[in-house]
Amino acid sequence: QFLYFIGKCWPMRRLFGPATVFVEPAEISKSLAVAPHCVRFVDVRYAFNDPEYLHREHARVRPAVGHATALARLDHDLADPTPGLCDKGCGRHPLPDPAAFARFCQSRLGIGRGEKDSSVATVVFDDKGGALAAARLWWMLDNLGHETYVLAGGIQAYEASGLPTASGPFDDIFSTAPFESDLNDWPFRRAWTNVASLADLNVGSDSEANTVLVDCRPAPRYASVLRPATVLDRRAGHVSGAINVPFPSNLTPDMATLSSNDANALQRNFASISDSLSSTASPKKDAPIFMCGSGVTACFNIAVARHAGFPVTPRLFAGSWSSFEVACAEKIAAEQKSAYGVAVVEALKLNPDANAPHARELRVSEGDLSALSEVVREKLLQYVRVDDELVVETADGARVTVVGVA
Repeated sequence: QFLYFIGKCWPMRRLFGPATVFVEPAEISKSLAVAPHCVRFVDVRYAFNDPEYLHREHARVRPAVGHATALARLDHDLADPTPGLCDKGCGRHPLPDPAAFARFCQSRLGIGRGEKDSSVATVVFDDKGGALAAARLWWMLDNLGHETYVLAGGIQAYEASGLPTASGPFDDIFSTAPFESDLNDWPFRRAWTNVASLADLNVGSDSEANTVLVDCRPAPRYASVLRPATVLDRRAGHVSGAINVPFPSNLTPDMATLSSNDANALQRNFASISDSLSSTASPKKDAPIFMCGSGVTACFNIAVARHAGFPVTPRLFAGSWSSFEVACAEKIAAEQKSAYGVAVVEALKLNPDANAPHARELRVSEGDLSALSEVVREKLLQYVRVDDELVVETADGARVTVVGVA
């Protein structure tokens, strides 16, 4: 009974450490042995274009310890679901109103119901190493002041640990439970902090930005010039001046868990940020801004930075590229036009006497495109995409790598 009392009155942050974000199943098991109800799991598994993925996977396997495992949906609960916001430049997953999110936490997750919530920590998980909706929910709860962790290794690590699991039908709280809450009991902050706006990016300003902008998308999406590297992006490119720290660099190749348990190794992934912040030529005074496609995987990099002991708390540009590509569409189009890698090459002009296949690199500008004739274009057989460049196979067998330049 004494141990149980200690577990109920000693918040988990004293067990895991104030800077800890990712917790291993073994650490959770130790805490549960002391206080069986000190943990609340939230399942936020997500798959693009599969609205039933979370419910299906939750029915297949879920934790069966601590409080009943709750569910949260990225598109509906962790973002403002109002239709048409993306077309207005708000991004694909704009942050919801803090009060609306607080009511969701109280009524659906059991979080924020006054003092009785203070002894229960929340552990969020997905099946992508925490890189998707789990990191987003961690950021939102942590931002408002609730003690939250990400399950290291996701549900796969939980299953492998031998901790109790459940499967089969469950109560669909989203369609049956009444939406009841009382914000008078909400013990946490009621406004988002450490967020950046489009104006903070300093786009179009003659003065140099006083911060470092970090694009957390995978390298092909960041570096794409000719066309988007994924259907998630409407337009190719990245914000001028942004550096790339791809979120997959902090994961194992199978996206199962963190790439390293060593804080120093994780910190090396953020070395380019540290170098930019401390540059003697142009030191930055403001906290770095993290962005991605829609403000989801950027949260993962923020979580990793915290876990690795990064000295500054990054700000989140929640709208990210999906906001920027709409709000600054004309600017992006102008940049793409001046750096347009065209997939049309005049074979005879390149090497009119060639009888054998040859390979070379051709740097093509917009002016080169206008000089080509329709007859020449018809001689080209196919275009093959290779990362952010195009390999063009011409009628005479030549393979030319086309790179867009200003």
